[in-house]
Amino acid sequence: MLHRRKAQSRSEFVFAQPNGRPYQSLDKPFTKAVQDAGLAGTGLSLHSRRHTFASRLVMSGADLRTIQECGGWADLSLVQRYSHLSASHKTNAVERIAGEFHNAIHNTPVSGEVVHLAERRVTV
Repeated sequence: MLHRRKAQSRSEFVFAQPNGRPYQSLDKPFTKAVQDAGLAGTGLSLHSRRHTFASRLVMSGADLRTIQECGGWADLSLVQRYSHLSASHKTNAVERIAGEFHNAIHNTPVSGEVVHLAERRVTV
């Protein structure tokens, strides 16, 4: 969609006013689109989309420097502030090391699913 919009534009900007100049703010059009989609009151905002953008890049394995440049953040600490890991991403990471630990001890792959550590109390 962005490529099509850019091709139709007479401006160097993807999102441009009819006169070709960039919008100074997309807050009002975005808010209207959120309302039109029936998502008002959900906390969906341009700001929350920046968090989602950074988070999805981190979880896809992109390095922090690349994310910093793509998002236009001046400092890597801002990338760390904006990016968040989903619960399932963290669970999968723990399951991977649990599987590796099992394989190292038993010299056999894990059969079935690794038990979710958060769901089981283990006493030592």
